[in-house]
Amino acid sequence: MNGQTVIIGGPRLLAEARVMVPPAVERMTTAWASDGKTVLYVVAEGELRGAFALEDEIRPESNEAVEELHRLGIRVAMITGDSKTVADSVAKRIGIDEVAAEVLPADKASAVRRFRPAGEGSQWLVMG
Repeated sequence: MNGQTVIIGGPRLLAEARVMVPPAVERMTTAWASDGKTVLYVVAEGELRGAFALEDEIRPESNEAVEELHRLGIRVAMITGDSKTVADSVAKRIGIDEVAAEVLPADKASAVRRFRPAGEGSQWLVMG
């Protein structure tokens, strides 16, 4: 953009680019993430130029589905590439029992194996 390389990405981008985040921005983005939002950063010429948050809308029927599965004795797990903070926030809001977050697409199959039934009477539904 205007001769500058601009990169947009999550917290991993900041670590890889060794970009420092001012304390005020860190407080703001931490609050966004704890509210279940995905935080993205804008980096240009090796400096943080901005941050913004995105949020997936949780469909109303998701909560109902998890409640019904619990009534049937089925525990629910979620596997996602989202950050742990975001995934935990979503899980808490709709009653998901276990979360595997920050899972890369290539690692999702092994994450599913983590939630296989551990014995008789143990049933899981894994959402990803």
